[in-house]
Amino acid sequence: MVQQRPWTALYDADAHAFDAQPVPDATFEEALQTAAKENGSNPFVTTALPNGWTATLDFASFDDATRRVARYLRETLKLQDGAVIAVQGPNAISTVVAMVGVLRAGLILTNLNPLYTTRETQRQLADSKAEVLFISDLFSAEIKACLKETAVRHIVSLSLWDHFGAAKKAALKLLLRRVKRLVVPLPRDIPQSSHRYIRALQSNPAKDDDLAAYQASRSEEGVALIQYSGGTTGIPNAAQLTLRGLMINLAQGTYQAPRDAALRGQRILLVLPVYHMFGLYLIGLGLLTRNHLILAPSPRPLDNLKKTFEAFRPTILPGVSSLFAHLMDTNWFEAHARIIDLTITGATPLDPNTAARWLEMTAGRMAECYGLTEATTILTQNPGDDRFRAGTAGFPVPGTHVAIKKDDGSWAGPGEPGEVCANGPPLMIGYAGGDASEAFDENGWLMTGDIGQMDKDGYLTLLDRKKDMLLVGGFNVFPAEIESVLNAHPAVIESAVVGVPDETGGERAYAFVVPAQTDVDMQSVIARCQEHLSRYRCPVGIRVLEALPKSPVGKILRRVLREDAKSEVSV
Repeated sequence: MVQQRPWTALYDADAHAFDAQPVPDATFEEALQTAAKENGSNPFVTTALPNGWTATLDFASFDDATRRVARYLRETLKLQDGAVIAVQGPNAISTVVAMVGVLRAGLILTNLNPLYTTRETQRQLADSKAEVLFISDLFSAEIKACLKETAVRHIVSLSLWDHFGAAKKAALKLLLRRVKRLVVPLPRDIPQSSHRYIRALQSNPAKDDDLAAYQASRSEEGVALIQYSGGTTGIPNAAQLTLRGLMINLAQGTYQAPRDAALRGQRILLVLPVYHMFGLYLIGLGLLTRNHLILAPSPRPLDNLKKTFEAFRPTILPGVSSLFAHLMDTNWFEAHARIIDLTITGATPLDPNTAARWLEMTAGRMAECYGLTEATTILTQNPGDDRFRAGTAGFPVPGTHVAIKKDDGSWAGPGEPGEVCANGPPLMIGYAGGDASEAFDENGWLMTGDIGQMDKDGYLTLLDRKKDMLLVGGFNVFPAEIESVLNAHPAVIESAVVGVPDETGGERAYAFVVPAQTDVDMQSVIARCQEHLSRYRCPVGIRVLEALPKSPVGKILRRVLREDAKSEVSV
């Protein structure tokens, strides 16, 4: 078994101590209660709308609201230990309160992408066996179809205006319901019982003893999160994560980069979606470091963020390479750029040219992270201090071991490429209802499927991403899901989806199909994709082939298709 860990020379004394015994400073519940007691009147979470309207909860109010949701789930809805609760909402206070309320109730949280189509939502609800769905009324138009063949018994409707004052609430209702017609009330004929989130906030808050009783059946090492990930197979898998793993991962990041953790009371603009594991990580970070989270429910187009920058002057901005590139191309951002002290990037590799331009414009610091859902969040971190090394994903966080395995199964030396593997306490328990053997080797090492190399100091450089999974605007896109939609078309025999570069340095999906007849109607194939797939998952092009290139054993040669696709799409 590999033993070399040269990166420990980069740790300070506290990181060395944590590395020896990775134990978080507090449980998730203790962190919440301490934050409320010590910073009760300070702002914690804000919904910031494009028109400049805002709503804010301080730490004490957030503590109170999540206690009420926890009690509502346990006492009103009578949910039992082990129940799975799904939350599907935008970046808004009500979404975050619902998520944390589920965890405080001792139940299991699964987050759904609000951009999911009906088919995608129904699949995750059925697969996770969710009994309750918190859903924003911005996304409830197709709710009946989403609930078919699921275990969902209760629907709790969230609204963007839930935490706004009376006047703004009334104006938002009028705008979203009657003018823009973006809000659709829950249908009355659904078999599930329907509730409103605001009713949960009117219930009595759970006391400390209540919370202890709710959480008694689920230890900190028990499953608290079912977070969907493509794993190494390209098909979404339900990673089972623990609150202890989350708290350890948060501590790992703060112990490795104490200067970043010391930024208490800073303002974090959260454009990254809260349903993503990185978003949930940042919520936890906000609690631990007492920062003010400013949530952007609708960051596109980026002009929607202009009033938020003007009103809150965010000092910390987590994001992805494409976000930074597009922000620098707006005509208003440069006036606010130097307010940003720390930029945190992850989810997609950081484009070096974008990074150089960004650091010049902001004159701030940048911290780049690498990780995956199966590891709770981060495995390596490139701290925003003098240890930052451009072009790398940093070095392993304390308490986690990262190594490179070559194709022959041996461990790689410095500079040798291979598959990135990890071992440490924040790793998932396994996949819910599935086989995690493909993700772990016989010694318990997580096989990430990413190709990289480490230098002699322990800095990781990523050379390639997972073989099949695409990264579109920071979102995981799984070819198998797109292919299943294409293959369901009666005129398509088989298909293959690969990624092509786009103008932001990211990827888009490109499809190849083998038709059942020569005169296939490609417009109907495109229409099927648009009906069953989120917009960002739809292929930017579809090419007809007589046959897909395959190996002698029948495996599709995607590398050949990638080259063909690049020649078809100009960047």
